[in-house]
Amino acid sequence: MKIQRLGKNIFTLKTTIIFLIVVLACLITTFVIYKSHAKYSKAYSDDVLKSKIGEFTKYPKAGLYDSSDNLIANWDTLVNTYGLNVENDYDSTTYKEVNSGSMYDILTNNSELASGTKLVVPKSIKKIGNYSFSSSTNLKEVVLPDGITSIGNYAYAWCTSLETFTMPDSVTSAGQWIFYGCTALTSVVLSAGLKSIPVRTFQTCRALKEITIPNGITRIEEQAFNSCSSLTEIVIPDSVTAIDTLAFSGCSALEKITLSKNLTSLSERVFNGCLSLKTITIPNSVTSIGDFAFRSCTSLTSVTMSNSIKTIGKHAFQTCSNLASITIPNGVTLLDDNAFNNCSSLTEITVPDSVTYMGSYIFSGCKNLSKVTIGTGVTTIGSYAFNACKNLSNVTFRNTSGWKAGSTAVAASNLANTSTAATYLKSTYLNQTWTRS
Repeated sequence: MKIQRLGKNIFTLKTTIIFLIVVLACLITTFVIYKSHAKYSKAYSDDVLKSKIGEFTKYPKAGLYDSSDNLIANWDTLVNTYGLNVENDYDSTTYKEVNSGSMYDILTNNSELASGTKLVVPKSIKKIGNYSFSSSTNLKEVVLPDGITSIGNYAYAWCTSLETFTMPDSVTSAGQWIFYGCTALTSVVLSAGLKSIPVRTFQTCRALKEITIPNGITRIEEQAFNSCSSLTEIVIPDSVTAIDTLAFSGCSALEKITLSKNLTSLSERVFNGCLSLKTITIPNSVTSIGDFAFRSCTSLTSVTMSNSIKTIGKHAFQTCSNLASITIPNGVTLLDDNAFNNCSSLTEITVPDSVTYMGSYIFSGCKNLSKVTIGTGVTTIGSYAFNACKNLSNVTFRNTSGWKAGSTAVAASNLANTSTAATYLKSTYLNQTWTRS
């Protein structure tokens, strides 16, 4: 009996010890989790903490999903049954590249896939080829894995239902026309690994309301954002040194632009037709304003330029009909043809002494222009420079000697009279090129 009781006591003791060990382990685990949470709470903001937690979230299964996130066809099925054009790795089981597009045909010709709106690309894929998903009009979302390095020309062009897109930071090479004609695209996150925004990347993305250009981009190429008519604000980081022709032309809702402090020029038609743009400050680094750069920016009321600017191109501010005043910097040497044509709110202008050439039709159609001062350095005034300037009544020539209108010498004494000088320029010798020897 005693032996039996001793055995029971030993069993009870062992059970108690095991129980205490389990309780102690739970307490230790709880403490570690608490300390870990406290560490992350101190080290990271809520958004960053969520991101850290998200690192451990399972990447979704590759394939085609409907709008309720139901898997319609996995990736293997899309490849093996429906003929999605991909390239395999050497072992013939790992997908590494999506080739030139067959997704359009797959979604169009197979009714059972017609409800597919979301495509998840496998983690093994490193490259999206030219035209890979172009014209896939059902797709609203494409999920790309980290590790993608390249996206080819026209990859998502004419995906007219695509709404959002996140480009992994692993992408370092992007082709031209990638999102051309994606008329439903409202939001895009670009890769921090890109060095340029290529030709026509977002052209006619008319629903695009906002985009952040990563610091590291050095060039915004030709027509990159042409006709993005819902874009309201753009900040161009200081890493950008060049913005090419027509880059933001036709962005009719664009109200505010912050330019890079390292730009050297504003290219031809760069902001042409930005109807809502109200003010612009051109940084000190810019030395030239290209032809048609701000043409038809009809809401523009204020332009700030530095003395580093040397040339203002043809039609640069034509039809900026609300521009009531502008200071041309002393440093500009060329005011090219039609530069301020039809700036109908301008009332007064001073051409600084640094300017040597004033082009033809430069102030034509400035119907409210009443007073002009022409600097001492001007040697040429093109024909019809003040055409249709019906209110022009006061023109001051800072240098009145040596002028000819065509082949006709113009007396300095006549030009000394500001009213006579105005009449000569807007009427008597309107159709002549003025020169000074």
